[in-house]
Amino acid sequence: MTKDNFTLAVVLFVSYWNDSVPEVGIYLDGKRLAVEKLSKNQEIVKFEYPIELDYGAHEISIKYENKNKEDIFWHDGKRLRENFVKLEKIFIDFVDLGNLAKRDGKTVMFFNREEFKIKFIGPIYYWMLHNVDKI
Repeated sequence: MTKDNFTLAVVLFVSYWNDSVPEVGIYLDGKRLAVEKLSKNQEIVKFEYPIELDYGAHEISIKYENKNKEDIFWHDGKRLRENFVKLEKIFIDFVDLGNLAKRDGKTVMFFNREEFKIKFIGPIYYWMLHNVDKI
């Protein structure tokens, strides 16, 4: 089976108000590439991973791993502060996946233990050419 080597880059923005540093899991085809501790508050961070892709269907998944109810500050029944993570961009070999890294055309924001998935097919460059209108 033919395999190609690429670099997957995930760019995130993190905001937290307490000592609970958000952790985000990065997965490829259900296998964990890493769980990143996002300790640089109010900053954009970039993580890169070498990946090997064979031809066929694939899925990138990003998951907020450790959100708890203590990460929300309530006052008089109103939510005043909350830890969150924002997905800024995803690249495969320096190619920005653009709109595929959005949910309903909007920036993906993680406020809870939730997951965001992007599906694609290898060979990646062939797939990108056929989906350029979506990217």
